Amino acid sequence: MMIKKSKILPPAFAVVALLVASVADAQAPNQSANVQQIEALSKEADAQVAALAGKNLSDMDLSAAHATLAKALQLPGLTGPEQVNVLRKIGQLYQRADQFKEARDTFEKIKSLDVPDHLKREADRLVADVYAAEGRGQEAIELYRKHKLDLIGLYQKLGDDDARQAECMAVLNNADAPDAQRWSAFTRLPCWDWRSDDTAALRAAVEKFMPAFLEKEPNRALHLMRKFESQGIGKDPAFVRWAAPTLLKAPRLTDQDYRKIKSALLAAAASSGGDALVAEAKSLSSDERLDDEMRLWARLVVAGLGESPEPVAAAVKESVLPAAQTAAAVANAARTILSSGNEPAGRRLEAFYDQTWPRPARAEIVCKYIDDAPFDVGSWIASPLLKDKKSTASLNRPYGDNLKFLLETDSAVMGRNTSAEKDGEGTVERTDFHTACDDDGIHLFLRAHDTRAAEVARGTLGGGSFEMYFAPGAHQAYYTFLADLPKGKIDPQGFITMYENPMFRLPSLENETFRTQTQAVEGGFGLYMFLSWELFYDKLPSNGTRWQFESIRWTRNGGYSFGGSESVHNRSSFGDIVFDGLSPQQLTAIKRTIVFSAVKKYREAKRSTEPVGNWADPVLGDPAFHAAKVAPLLERLDAAVLLVKADMSDADVEKVFSEAVPLWMELPHHVAALRAAYLQDVMLAGE
Repeated sequence: MMIKKSKILPPAFAVVALLVASVADAQAPNQSANVQQIEALSKEADAQVAALAGKNLSDMDLSAAHATLAKALQLPGLTGPEQVNVLRKIGQLYQRADQFKEARDTFEKIKSLDVPDHLKREADRLVADVYAAEGRGQEAIELYRKHKLDLIGLYQKLGDDDARQAECMAVLNNADAPDAQRWSAFTRLPCWDWRSDDTAALRAAVEKFMPAFLEKEPNRALHLMRKFESQGIGKDPAFVRWAAPTLLKAPRLTDQDYRKIKSALLAAAASSGGDALVAEAKSLSSDERLDDEMRLWARLVVAGLGESPEPVAAAVKESVLPAAQTAAAVANAARTILSSGNEPAGRRLEAFYDQTWPRPARAEIVCKYIDDAPFDVGSWIASPLLKDKKSTASLNRPYGDNLKFLLETDSAVMGRNTSAEKDGEGTVERTDFHTACDDDGIHLFLRAHDTRAAEVARGTLGGGSFEMYFAPGAHQAYYTFLADLPKGKIDPQGFITMYENPMFRLPSLENETFRTQTQAVEGGFGLYMFLSWELFYDKLPSNGTRWQFESIRWTRNGGYSFGGSESVHNRSSFGDIVFDGLSPQQLTAIKRTIVFSAVKKYREAKRSTEPVGNWADPVLGDPAFHAAKVAPLLERLDAAVLLVKADMSDADVEKVFSEAVPLWMELPHHVAALRAAYLQDVMLAGE
């Protein structure tokens, strides 16, 4: 390295400067390397701990992670702060394993190092927090007081809201405390917690302290926005009317939040109705800070409250907004009027909407019962059903106009392998949709035509994907299925919209209630999906029954759907699967299949390793409860099992299906309900 002699420093100082520069050059790379090595070893230790996930704490051997961090502590030339960094991680590892003394001893070592005072103060806090984690709260409090640490934060960790409230108020009522310290105490009052519904305490605190805080910094009003969103909008009109004036004082209030507040004020006025709604809507219709759609919405509320349709038609005619935004403003105005209790006016505006923007016919496809439905891609390709127009539909309705926004905001949920550009890489042809049902369940088949299928199969070009929704009725929870092409592998529980309960069951590959297959076919790809009647035994269809389905095929140049979705998970745009050909005899055949599945499920639930069987165990269960409640139920259900035979009559099928199948299928849920009632009786017996 070449050092130029200073023109200002005398020669002696130049030599010193040279030595200092040389030492710095020698140390800087080493320090940088230490930092990098500490980070790498820390990540290795984290991975070693993560590998133990799922084990009980007593079975977790953290020695490998400790050995890794010990290597970090032995790196040459560690600075004090670097040692602190490693010791902190080692102490936290001890604390994770409930080795509290070792954790405290490790943190204490920090205080003996040659480090700045703020790091030693941090060590005091870490030691005190170990006491708190150990359940020795009073000792933690004493250390916090001794070292003048943040007691408010400690009380929050301890879950002591009364003490936190008192500590916050002590700071707030101290006129000599710095403004920043008082503001920090104010924002950490328990009433600000997202779980807190104590709006009375919040209002009292805001009215007492906020004015002075706003004098120093008006934008502090924005701190109220979080509670405004969680407690006010659509929940408490009085809270909206109280909080809005304070929020509107913030100079840095964004236009988006301004609109949100004004929308909430309109909703609050709707709850009062009459003159209050008219006054608020008129104010909003002339508010230049609001966007055109919001002003039109407010204007339509005023117009819609009248009995004549002319003002509404005039407002829509004069609108300079795109048709979709104008329609949205009309729909929002109708909802606002309906929420005010003025149903006749709301329905008139709704009728105007339907007349002005007629809804497209709902997509539908017939699901015909046949004795042996196609059961994989190959049998569908060979099936005459492909030529049955009623059992065939197309995914030919373009996805809505917000694809770019969807890809920017929702891509973490699913890599849709699509483009917002309509002239994407290569033409993607039509997608055909077919369906049928038999004794076993519902069979769905999607045929994705693609002129560049060979490139997709080789992996040199994206094949797009399918996003599907399926619901066994208009008011039933729906399933979501996602499949990339060309592989098309589907996780039936990859996106759960409802947890399992006595009226909802998740499809599973393991218990064969779900099957899927995807493979290359001539000119594209075929995707087959099967759903067992076992999932829907309590809501079986009959002729004319409509279940809901939507599929969006994401292609290299946009999305195309069966139902006409304007947005993902938009249930109002799902299409219908209409059942046909289900005679009483065929429904009985379906029930017969379900009966055998239900018996198998019942026998599995009774095993000693399952929750139902465990109740008889003297250690793991409760023999008294088993004898009183579970055994009589099992005895009755076992008797019904005797009726299940390969040649059982249709009458026996109907009897078993109605009387036993609901209990066989949901036995754990029913036993859990018995347990809850039993415990309640036992606990209340002495009262």
